[in-house]
Amino acid sequence: MKKIRLLILLLFSSVFAFGQAVNMLSFNGINQYVVTPGAVIPTSGDFTVSVWAKNLGALSGNIEILSQGASGNAFYIGYSGTTVRLGDTWASAGNYPNDNAWHNFTVVKTATNAYLYTDGVLTQTHGSTIANPAPTTFRIAQQYGDQFSEYWNGGIDEVKVWNRALSSCEVSATYKVPFTGKEQGLLAYYSFDETTGTTLTDLAGANNGTLMNTPTWAVSDNATIINGIWLAVSTTGSSSITQTSAKISGDVTFGTATESGVVYNSTGCPSTADFKVVQNVANGGYTANLTGLSPGTLYYARAYATNANGTSYGPVISFETIGTLAIATTTATSTAQNVPVLVATDAIVTGATINGINAYISTNYVNGEDVLQINGATSGTDGNVTFAFNATTSIMSLTGNATSAEYQATLRKLAYKNSSATPSALPRNIKLSLGTALPFEGNGHFYEYIPGNITWTNANTAANLRTYSGLQGYLVTVT
Repeated sequence: MKKIRLLILLLFSSVFAFGQAVNMLSFNGINQYVVTPGAVIPTSGDFTVSVWAKNLGALSGNIEILSQGASGNAFYIGYSGTTVRLGDTWASAGNYPNDNAWHNFTVVKTATNAYLYTDGVLTQTHGSTIANPAPTTFRIAQQYGDQFSEYWNGGIDEVKVWNRALSSCEVSATYKVPFTGKEQGLLAYYSFDETTGTTLTDLAGANNGTLMNTPTWAVSDNATIINGIWLAVSTTGSSSITQTSAKISGDVTFGTATESGVVYNSTGCPSTADFKVVQNVANGGYTANLTGLSPGTLYYARAYATNANGTSYGPVISFETIGTLAIATTTATSTAQNVPVLVATDAIVTGATINGINAYISTNYVNGEDVLQINGATSGTDGNVTFAFNATTSIMSLTGNATSAEYQATLRKLAYKNSSATPSALPRNIKLSLGTALPFEGNGHFYEYIPGNITWTNANTAANLRTYSGLQGYLVTVT
């Protein structure tokens, strides 16, 4: 009976420890360190490195928490005297906390800048990018190579390396949370939760570390690190963006969620306290349909997954809904030959995502007489906007990689002209629409002509997958 009770106790203790950052490694500052067989930090592109460390010695000399590289293009996190240094190209990054307490240091490197977060808070900005390290071995508690001592005296825990630049939102949300090793973009993760042995396991990749000169496994006294949620979720992309809707995809890649979905807002760093679309996928991929959005608005979104221990988030992505065109119909009448009449001087175009604008004469059009033009021409460029008038269809198309303000300025130059010596006095209704779809005043719907050969079945499927300004697409035939 005693054996059974002991077995139950051991099993219970093992389960209780799972998912908690309960252990660490303690280094003597003399000769103890951990080394991997190859490089861990990316040698090109963006990266993020995060580590928890507790210094037990006096702040003097050059001391490193971790490192990789060679002289001239090495990256490391450590200090020189009382100054934090973050590699050969960032020698001074503020003061190191001189309190012999646990602190998290997260360094984010982008193509144009680099950032240091201390305990989840941005404390230093480099102002330009820093060098990626050379592909040498990755070391913990020692400077790169064997020619330097610079050994760490104290504890180290929770080392994470990504192949992407984390946002400030992600840094603050993840710096004190143990991971699963399946998180999006995670290259290496050392939880330090082994209790014996000479191997530090990489839970995200294949770069296990070897303990050199017997650093000590110990129970961590870092009370800031919380229990593991043991869920991993990815934000996999956006699609079908209209004026008022968008689709965001997510994927629960590890663990079992009791709730999952997408959270979003227009201010940044969305959480479950903001707008959310619940999908309730326990594990695997899903797509959430965000509706009721505002046109021409920048939104931030990310996937989330929740279980009894908490909520895990995927990376934040941003998207902008399609902008608006304030007037959809204008009327023009020509009373003199070849006298242009401006027709859209009060047009208002908003939003950064403008996929072109179409204008066409929808009533009383006379081919060969009626013309739409800009700056006195039926085709050409106006700044970054290219325009062209099709006399057969009466369509003036505006295209180009231009801002909403540039499109608005060009559209306000749109003019109607009639070349007849005796122009008809009948009014011409001129329809305006964003993108390539054309409005039909008979039913308020929009129509788009798709050239090419396609079967009825495939055309019907393609039409049903299209949306325009929040309207569902459908297939029509024209006879």
